[in-house]
Amino acid sequence: MPNLADPLVAIEYAHRLAAAVTSVCLLLTFVAAVLWFRAQRGLVIPSFAALAILGTQVFIGALTVSSGLDWVIVTVHLALGTATFAASLAVALLSFVRLPPTLPGAAAPD
Repeated sequence: MPNLADPLVAIEYAHRLAAAVTSVCLLLTFVAAVLWFRAQRGLVIPSFAALAILGTQVFIGALTVSSGLDWVIVTVHLALGTATFAASLAVALLSFVRLPPTLPGAAAPD
């Protein structure tokens, strides 16, 4: 069991918990977009993009730890975190917009 009394260890584990919660939320958002809003590509594609950016960020996060916190990799990890937030915000805002269906033969939502 890690020593959570050490502030650096506590911060690391809080970061991992936040990353896990974010991952689950973005995955569920993408699944919901595909299951219930498949005809609205303007919502599905940004949702997939947010998930893809998050996946890349997780990979770079592992590189960050294994590189001994190399500043270039840390900067890329932070930039991807910002991009993940921006993409998530875009998906949230697009969910309030009534987009027309973009698939052939799809009916408009009621």
